[in-house]
Amino acid sequence: MSLSSNPFDGYDAAAIGTHFIERGAALRVIEQRVLAPQEPGNLSMLGLPRTGKTSLVYHAMFERESLPGTRNMLPVWIDLAQYQQPGEFFLALAQKCIEQVTNLGWSTPAVQRAADAALQEGISWSEGYARMQRYVQKLRQARPGIHIVCVLDDFDAAAELFKADPTHFASIRSLYENPSWRVTFVTISERSLREIELLAQSAPTLHVPFQECYLTMFDAAEMQEYYARLAAAGLPITDALTGRIAWYAGNHPYLLARLGYQLVETWREKREASADDAFARVEADFRAYYTRLMGTAVATPLVGVPSAYTLIRMLIDGTPTRGVATGTDIDMLMRYGLIQQTLEGYDVFSPHFQAYLRETMPVIQDQNEDEEGEEFDEDWLGDDWQIELQDEKEPEESLAAEDMSGAHLWSLWRETERTMRVAFAAILKEKYGENWFERLKQLHPSLKTKGITTLFDRCQVSLEREEKNWGARAYGSMLEYTSPQDLFALLLAEWEATFQPIFGEDPLYWKLCSRRLVEVRVLLAHNRDRSLRDFERRRAIDYYQKILTVLHPWRAQAREQGEQSGRVDLWSLWLETETALRAVVALALEKQYGEQWFERIEAAYTQDVDQRIKEYCQRWRAYREQEISRFGTRPFQDYLDFAYPQEMFAIIFSVEWSTFRPIFRADQAYLLQLAQFFAKMRNPLAHHREEAIHGEDRQRAEDCCRELLAMLRNALDIVQEGEAHA
Repeated sequence: MSLSSNPFDGYDAAAIGTHFIERGAALRVIEQRVLAPQEPGNLSMLGLPRTGKTSLVYHAMFERESLPGTRNMLPVWIDLAQYQQPGEFFLALAQKCIEQVTNLGWSTPAVQRAADAALQEGISWSEGYARMQRYVQKLRQARPGIHIVCVLDDFDAAAELFKADPTHFASIRSLYENPSWRVTFVTISERSLREIELLAQSAPTLHVPFQECYLTMFDAAEMQEYYARLAAAGLPITDALTGRIAWYAGNHPYLLARLGYQLVETWREKREASADDAFARVEADFRAYYTRLMGTAVATPLVGVPSAYTLIRMLIDGTPTRGVATGTDIDMLMRYGLIQQTLEGYDVFSPHFQAYLRETMPVIQDQNEDEEGEEFDEDWLGDDWQIELQDEKEPEESLAAEDMSGAHLWSLWRETERTMRVAFAAILKEKYGENWFERLKQLHPSLKTKGITTLFDRCQVSLEREEKNWGARAYGSMLEYTSPQDLFALLLAEWEATFQPIFGEDPLYWKLCSRRLVEVRVLLAHNRDRSLRDFERRRAIDYYQKILTVLHPWRAQAREQGEQSGRVDLWSLWLETETALRAVVALALEKQYGEQWFERIEAAYTQDVDQRIKEYCQRWRAYREQEISRFGTRPFQDYLDFAYPQEMFAIIFSVEWSTFRPIFRADQAYLLQLAQFFAKMRNPLAHHREEAIHGEDRQRAEDCCRELLAMLRNALDIVQEGEAHA
């Protein structure tokens, strides 16, 4: 390779030729399984996206033809993602094999006749498949010892390609198993063959004759080669540079190549070898990769657990996983190289990726704050509701202003959700008996899987967390710990067996209702009711009233339970306090840094100052982007609209305390105590479990809100007076 070229200029494509960094251990697996044996075996090459699986197999199969054992090998490469129908794939397999044989001069008259028959147009799928088998049989008879090795790249696409008829997996297997026409397969995929077959709703059988090989991160020798290439491009390799590279990219092949390319370009431009400067230019690529990696951009999870996201976070935080994940789940994450075990516990492949996880899943452990489900399911974004939404007309009737207010909407939703919980529990108890909740777990073992938990798991976790925070109390049923999405999922799961006679309508109507009401709820629960459009408010009220009418026999009981929580509407008091908190933080930061305060603190806070604040800013920006993608563009005041109270208090108690001390005029330790209690209150209040805050805590909660509200109003006056004098 010319020293004038960038050794990583092919970072976005398969690394071939001189760009390929030898992967010694994985290459030996291919040699021992496929290339060297007299009868090759099938191999499944697995790994995270962009760890070099395609590059490795291509190098082994097509760039090392002089290796012993490869002279009689007929390699065929097929990218499965290019085909829309299974028949197209099998025809391409025959065509590519025939082309290779013709080019190599291995064909005979008998082989050519079999080839012509296999490629004949107008024959059925089964006949074409049988003729392909006869062709391979004739070829092996004409050239004894030949090994046909078919590489199936992007085999994850088989889940969709074969979904209509999963027997095509068996067709692949039969091409290998019959010694008369044995074809060896090397699959390249992110998911295991077992997962791919399950996604296609097929019994998992294909994986049995395949050896699995997981391609993970670079080892020590491969990292030495990486740094040697940086040095060859002229960069001075120092401990400081390698340390920062490791902090950002770890040993991840793609991330190293992406960062390496920018390092070389930055060096040539400025004669500075700064990993921090280079990373600033490629951070968006890193974050885009993380999004893909954790499965947030796809409908199905990435690895062998329902979702790696929560489990990884639990492992790196040292949270016990008993009852949530198995040793097999953890072992799978280690096989992929997502995590590694250390003396202290578990780490992910790079500190920057770990910071990303904390950013996108903010959990304040010392406050035991684990926000319950307020996100959207992918299946609510499908064509059914989109079509109906496009055809929908805004209601013409108008309601009184007080009926359209956020407070009225929340009050109606609170009554609706409580009524649904009471009614569902009573109906299901009548149908399944006293142990109805356990019976439902048996009937619907994977109901509303989210992360690594089901609806039933999350109810238990919420109960245990609430008891830890607020103490045990009597509760009506485990459905008190469901989210709105969970309630609607239960309604649809038990539709034909239980709820259809009560609810009527089509289940699609209630699925659409769920999607729309949860959208409204997210905005209400995050104090964003001003972002709702009038027709959405009217539509939500119609839905609430319809549900309350359907469940009228249980409405009084639900209302009675709600009234037992106390006279003061603690949620409204809490929201008023949170509104004041946002206003104070935003005005104080604007006074300190100017109108562009958000961008300035986002840039100013680093690992050396307070990495946590930078991570919060990035999370708020990401939430705004998610809102646009899910709701469309909605108005917002500033990025603090997407902040949890503990995050706003974290800014107050950070190095910004010098900014906030003069306006709060309170002892920092005492204010911190109030802040922690205030943040802890959000979960039960936002999920209509106000009665969870009981006994002495109830009065303490009211006092905490009022005391904080008084402080914040006073602070707001001070900030505004300062602006007036200025």
